[in-house]
Amino acid sequence: MWGLLKIQSSNSIISITNSLQIPERCGAILLPNATLFPQGVQPLHIFEPRYREMLDDALQSHCMICMGTLTSEETDNPQECTAPVGTVGLIRASREQTDGRSNLILHGVLRVEFTDWLFEKDYPFAAIQPAPSVSIPESETQAVVDDLRSAVYLALQNFPDAIAEQVRNAVEQVAQSPAAFADVIAQQFILDPAMRRELLEEPSVKKRFDKLVHELRNAERDDRN
Repeated sequence: MWGLLKIQSSNSIISITNSLQIPERCGAILLPNATLFPQGVQPLHIFEPRYREMLDDALQSHCMICMGTLTSEETDNPQECTAPVGTVGLIRASREQTDGRSNLILHGVLRVEFTDWLFEKDYPFAAIQPAPSVSIPESETQAVVDDLRSAVYLALQNFPDAIAEQVRNAVEQVAQSPAAFADVIAQQFILDPAMRRELLEEPSVKKRFDKLVHELRNAERDDRN
């Protein structure tokens, strides 16, 4: 389920591996207190007419939509009410109901910046580009990964065995990519909307690890008290 991504630039698209291409312009579903991380999975129920149109357009083209976080009550101009960083996701499954509504599964692919909001569609539609990340220095990577892995495995002691095993397997599949590792843990363990947004917008992978370790260990202390 997890894919490790390599990014290259092109004139019309942002390419991720040979088989997956990110559009430069994409529809966006805007929700309050909602953050999807790369490597994460989000079920969505599409019922508003504008988002039905967005889904139809995506399914007929690149099968991708962005998730953006509303920072205030939605206005006609998304720039006024939407966080600057979101996630572009691949539609893994979509089932339309008899009344025109749809249930879909969105798989997070890449952090993106909303560089410009365009007004040519009836739904939120943006120009996007990859949000830059600052890698962990190679000399520090193993220690940082081991520290987060230790905090995760300690937290998993409170989970049912079957769920804990699934998370361990997911962790080991992405542990060689620190950025993907941090995103998997953020998607699975962090519930606070403000912290999820902070982690998504943080460009430093090292700082993402520090925040995650802090949150996991604080939660473990709270559970003991």
